[in-house]
Amino acid sequence: MKGNTVILTHSGADLDAISSMYAASKLYPGSVIIHPGSLDINASKLVSIFGENLVMRKVKELPNKFKNEINRIIVVDTKDTNRLGEGKQFIKEGIEIIVFDHHPGESDLPNAKAVQRHYGANTTIITQLLMEKKVILTPFEATLIALGIFEDTGSFSFPSVKAEDFAAMTFLFSFGVSMKIVHHFLSPFLGKSQVGLLKELLDHLKEYRIKGSRIAIADAKIKNYIPGISLIAHKLMELIDADIVFILVTLGKDTYIIGRSSSLSFDVKKIIDTFGGGGHPTAASVFIRNKDVKEIKEKLITEVHLSDFPVLRAKHIMSSPVKVVSPETSIKDAMKILVRMGYSGLPLEENGKIVGIISKRDIEKIMLFEKRNRPVKQYATPFVVKVSYDNDLREIEDAMVKNDVGRVLVEKNDKVVGIISRSDLLKAYRIKEEMLEQPSMDLSSFLPDKSEITQLMKTVLSKDVFKLLKKFGEIAKDTGQRIYLVGGAIRDMFINEKSLDMDFVLSDDAVVFGKNLNKALQGDLRIYSDTQTVNLKFNGFNFDFTTARREYYEEKSLIPLIEKASLKEDLKRRDFTINTLAVDITEKDFGRIFDFYGGYSDLRKKTIRVLHSLSFIED
Repeated sequence: MKGNTVILTHSGADLDAISSMYAASKLYPGSVIIHPGSLDINASKLVSIFGENLVMRKVKELPNKFKNEINRIIVVDTKDTNRLGEGKQFIKEGIEIIVFDHHPGESDLPNAKAVQRHYGANTTIITQLLMEKKVILTPFEATLIALGIFEDTGSFSFPSVKAEDFAAMTFLFSFGVSMKIVHHFLSPFLGKSQVGLLKELLDHLKEYRIKGSRIAIADAKIKNYIPGISLIAHKLMELIDADIVFILVTLGKDTYIIGRSSSLSFDVKKIIDTFGGGGHPTAASVFIRNKDVKEIKEKLITEVHLSDFPVLRAKHIMSSPVKVVSPETSIKDAMKILVRMGYSGLPLEENGKIVGIISKRDIEKIMLFEKRNRPVKQYATPFVVKVSYDNDLREIEDAMVKNDVGRVLVEKNDKVVGIISRSDLLKAYRIKEEMLEQPSMDLSSFLPDKSEITQLMKTVLSKDVFKLLKKFGEIAKDTGQRIYLVGGAIRDMFINEKSLDMDFVLSDDAVVFGKNLNKALQGDLRIYSDTQTVNLKFNGFNFDFTTARREYYEEKSLIPLIEKASLKEDLKRRDFTINTLAVDITEKDFGRIFDFYGGYSDLRKKTIRVLHSLSFIED
């Protein structure tokens, strides 16, 4: 290609930006790397030591003839024209512009071809292309490129890390990355002025509890510029227990705000964006000139209060209702219940009050000593830890850690309404991370809302079937219970397939519902009281209704025993996660979707995941 190619990045370039430019120069041989004008402390250190190898040219050093013949611009680690410093003078109509960026948002560069991937490091995007083209690197080149990935992923410790970052690093290591050089640049010690600033920030740190999130805001004033302020923000994040940290450092009339978060779920970029800054969900910053720091701080606190942080609470993750046993229940019978239901512990109830709890692990130990006929009250602990219905994940975790317990009971209005185990908490943290995929970070937006589901049903189902579902919801409400469309019918709707067989779960009594249904419809309806099921054949459709249940088998029995259970437990009987979705079709709540086992996420990913190890055998 005739003409000149230049590579640009943002001012205040970090190692990821420098590494991206160098990797791009290997992708586009003969291209010229343009100095960004300003560098952060690590990048400045790198350029001062290895400047001859990097071969970066300043804009003023370029001959006019060279500038006039520029016909292609490669932009890395940004897509914002205003962040390009002196390099933005090259941005003109008719010049080919290719952008490699891992930040969210749209580009304002004219007619740019964007290669955008939300990886932990921007360098990873370009390294992938080097892998595809089978570019050969020297050990030094591989190390130089690896530095950017190591820095922007926090040496693979940040929540933004993706599998692609690991794959890129594996490729680079095949050429001999020097960990001695990596350590030299990525393990910096704080200087005296930096330590002083960190101490002042700690002295002026204030913590807030907002929507279940722990947020720390610290401010400090400095008389002279101190390099590496972003490093100090990172160090502060390591020292305190917070979900989000903001530091405000004022020099004269100017203020530098840096935001850091412990999780992708806590998007500090959205808050920094309101000040005209930028960055990532977990790391963002802005430099504000000539504005009173008190006003800035007040606006920051207001924006934090207005932000939608993900709030998963006990009520969202608990198992309910709680299965309890009498203190007189034998160890043997308690073990049967635990195995049958897959629980790890059982609360003991006496006269309507919880008087103790016993774990499966304790019961297993007791059974080794042939004491299986003893009552559980002899071995249960009377110490029961409880949390509130509205406690958030951090509060639940704190209760477990502080009291060294594997499960907590959930109370609402002084009544036990649920139980949460360690595994429930771990699953909740996974769900919380997945919530970041949605524009809103509230729990309800992790799934389609009622209006979206209702519209989907109207689109996929015939008018007659849709009306029939509405009728089912009315009848269920009249009988004082809820009705849910479950399983394959919902899966089929999401892939735009019609289903002639539909399964429904009633929250209380399918037989009572069936009797009322029989009065309202003229169809082939059969009620089976012994199994709590109802079957309706209507206009070529087959509808099955069951009471929410759990099933288990006694020894040597081929017929399952049935107990009433919650919707969550009923759905656990399914084979694959994509078949565990449920939609409430009860009047007034029509269209509300429930996903206890990650089925919606798997459906979007086109993943078939077994719900339990026997799924294939039982099916």
